[in-house]
Amino acid sequence: MITCLDTGRTFGETATAEATIVYGSTGAAAKEILSRDAGFEWVPSLTFLHERHLRDRALLVYPPVPTSAERGLAEALDANGPPVSRAEAIEIVDLESAGGYGVFAVEPISIGALVVEYAGLVAPATDEGFDPYGLSYAETLAGEQLRLSARRFGNAARFVNHASVKPNAEIVRVVHRGLLRVVIVAREGIAPGGQVLVDYGDAYWRASGVAPRPLPRILADVGTDRYRF
Repeated sequence: MITCLDTGRTFGETATAEATIVYGSTGAAAKEILSRDAGFEWVPSLTFLHERHLRDRALLVYPPVPTSAERGLAEALDANGPPVSRAEAIEIVDLESAGGYGVFAVEPISIGALVVEYAGLVAPATDEGFDPYGLSYAETLAGEQLRLSARRFGNAARFVNHASVKPNAEIVRVVHRGLLRVVIVAREGIAPGGQVLVDYGDAYWRASGVAPRPLPRILADVGTDRYRF
């Protein structure tokens, strides 16, 4: 089952309505349009609410995770943006009747490749209720819980949808140059036109109060605006 993270609205595995596919925009203009329409500010990587958490990152505590080199992701994270998050590899598609967006491959994405970093704001956890874009991040030595959220600040990763059956990508935490980074990595090869999908996990759906329902896996099943970078 696949559900759109942005609104929770859904539609079936195969779209029957015909629509014209057009490019809503490309490059910086695409980011501006998406940011405006989806109500967030586009950032390429992590943003910290408090500078001390970035400055004292060596003192942050989190479960053991591999290094970016161990996962083979170091070169991609060191590059000027992950290679497969550039225009030739993925695009964001407006899923029309679902009321949200999805991330689709433009070029083949190989197994183990970094699809995109999960960019967002690192800040202390609050009691403001369920955050559909929130992930656990780290804990300070004083016991302060930090969360990573793409609700107010984010990038293409915030549009990656859920699949409970055979997701083709996964959320991975790695340490890169002393900093915890959260990235989306392909679990299998993704052909052009395939939607990038991760499993949000049962805890996410229990907290959200929304039941996951199908969305299209293949771009050919949807006709709508596309945004490339």
